Amino acid sequence: MSDDAYDIPPQVHFAVGQFAPYEGFDWTWSHGPIDGNYDPAATLSATLHTVEMATQSSPIQIALYRNGDYLAQGTPIAGAFIKVLSGDSTDDTVAIQIRIPDDDGFKSTKSTHDLSYHYRDGRIYWSGDWPREYPEPGFPKLPNS
Repeated sequence: MSDDAYDIPPQVHFAVGQFAPYEGFDWTWSHGPIDGNYDPAATLSATLHTVEMATQSSPIQIALYRNGDYLAQGTPIAGAFIKVLSGDSTDDTVAIQIRIPDDDGFKSTKSTHDLSYHYRDGRIYWSGDWPREYPEPGFPKLPNS
């Protein structure tokens, strides 16, 4: 996705402006999404953003939208190696995968976690295999997941 200001919806610019700075670094979040399924007609969609001048292991933040309007960050802190699983996402569900690197950095994988955000009854919920390396989001977990 392009970082050209004319290609980015104002709701996405607004979302990135709401992100907290990445702790310990003077980085600026890039407004151009690196991944996502943003759709102003979808009940729930997402964009993924990294920092300007990013490398392969730079932090990524998730922005969640309802009908194109920004709702919330997908995680309390940003992390690397996150992608949207478009094939598993639906109108009211955004599926993502978080890869936790092994001790050698980004070269090998310690664990992979598939989870989903759901929009129901005016709230965001999550389900799936949340990685213990990340604080859980401030959304309730769906029962029976």
